[in-house]
Amino acid sequence: MKPQTKPFISILLTTYNRSEIIEQCVNSVLTQSYLNWELIISDDGSTDNTLEISKKIMKKDSRIRYYRNTNKQGLPMNRNIVISRSLGNLIFFIEDDLILDNFCLETLVNTFEELNLIKKVGAIAPRLLEGRKKTKVIFSEGFNYVGDSIRKKFFLPCVLDPWTGIIFRNFGIDLKDVQEVPDVHACSLYIKNALLEVNGYSGVYSGVGTCEETDTNLRIKKKGYKFYFQPKAITYHQRINSGGCSQTSSTASYYFHYIRNNILLRTRNFGWKSLFMIPNFLLFIFINTIKYSLYLTSTKIKNQ
Repeated sequence: MKPQTKPFISILLTTYNRSEIIEQCVNSVLTQSYLNWELIISDDGSTDNTLEISKKIMKKDSRIRYYRNTNKQGLPMNRNIVISRSLGNLIFFIEDDLILDNFCLETLVNTFEELNLIKKVGAIAPRLLEGRKKTKVIFSEGFNYVGDSIRKKFFLPCVLDPWTGIIFRNFGIDLKDVQEVPDVHACSLYIKNALLEVNGYSGVYSGVGTCEETDTNLRIKKKGYKFYFQPKAITYHQRINSGGCSQTSSTASYYFHYIRNNILLRTRNFGWKSLFMIPNFLLFIFINTIKYSLYLTSTKIKNQ
């Protein structure tokens, strides 16, 4: 009997002006126990020395390729570009501030092969930890605006609030088993055909790196695909304030684009439900912004 070959994985790394950290990300790919992969670095027109660092990186392994966009495209379009250059049937998106545990890719691929026998798998999200410490978790999106009571209520990998359309994410949680989730985070393993069926990422989301992956994921789900969280596949997120996908230059601009993108997300994906989701979302943001401002004020007074 001919031995079954393992899937060929395209690991796609989009980057912009983060030459100081990209090599440690790539090094974590080179130490993976799973070997049947290619790594494509897609540089979105960096103005630092990303080109020079990437040329050095390519010398480490023939499976690594580097491309540079002549003009800055933004994260959604850069992802579409690098998808078109990939050869694998499975796509694993990583980012320059991500470090992979040695067995991350192998665990994700094994999970995909097991689940895909009985389910129509669209994507699998690995566990996402802050820094290099396994004791810390990341609360993203809605968790940026809420207190401990909400955190405890939604102490799950991913929860979609039906009233606001907010997706509460806690992909740092330590679970024993794989769990189906309504959404996955940006650095997940996808089946390439699912991405192609929905024509990849939309270019309507601008300014900040938010909503574009959720928009894509919701469209993939409408095609009948399922999403899963695999807590045994570990990644570490190094938060970096410079470079990356943000195209805003001020806090006001950031929040403008954040709110704009979220309104677009609901309008495009939730139909008539967006009529109550949008005002509830805006009210939620307003109330929790006031709470956060009061908290900062009280903290400042106590420290005086």
